[in-house]
Amino acid sequence: MLCNVTRELVYKQLPERKGDIEILFNECHKLNDDRVRVAHGMWTLGKEGLVARHVQRRSLQPRYFFDKRNELSRLADEAQRLMQAVLTIGK
Repeated sequence: MLCNVTRELVYKQLPERKGDIEILFNECHKLNDDRVRVAHGMWTLGKEGLVARHVQRRSLQPRYFFDKRNELSRLADEAQRLMQAVLTIGK
């Protein structure tokens, strides 16, 4: 919800950048889906280390996530990139 509020405020401040803002906040929402899986998944041992088992509300089907080596590090880097993009969008 905070992303939605921030996006609406930035739309009002920078209406000429609405397309860029839309793309940026869509990327933020996508990353948030992974955050939910990290925070609410059941962590268990996989082939290469820990994996998260998560059940989505819509499908109620369990799936495994983050089974690739360094995937969480890549997501952390993406979070840093998005944070910098949000902080500098008006500059």
